Formats: sequence, C-alpha cells, structure tokens
Amino acid sequence: MPISKAVRLFIDTAKIEAARKLDGKWALITNDDTLQGEDVATGYKNLLIIERCFRAMKSTQIHMTPMYH
Repeated sequence: MPISKAVRLFIDTAKIEAARKLDGKWALITNDDTLQGEDVATGYKNLLIIERCFRAMKSTQIHMTPMYH
C-alpha cells in the first residue's frame, strides 16, 4: 500500500480496478507461427497436468529408479 506524505496508508482503488481487468488472463509466447492459440494453450495446460502428477508421485514417497532396457 502506498504511504501519503501525512504518513497515512491508503488503498489505490484505480490500481485495484486495473488489476481486476487482468484477473484470470495469462499470456503465452511461442516461436512456432504454425500453431493456433488454442493449440498453444492446450499444450501448456497439459504440461501443467503432467507436472502436477509428478509432484503428487514424489510427495507420496513412491521411489522411482531409472529403467534400463
């Protein structure tokens, strides 16, 4: 919170409204011009799901070792 010259704390409502407009939105950058926006977003969301699964496996004490063929 900003502090005024009279050493009073105040809430900047204009900044809160500006931030509220961006709530729930995110931006992705890719160097592949052939992909559509939906494809990029789907790939990113799938990556998040995979990372969440690995995090869950590590937290449940499942010990994974390399598998040699």
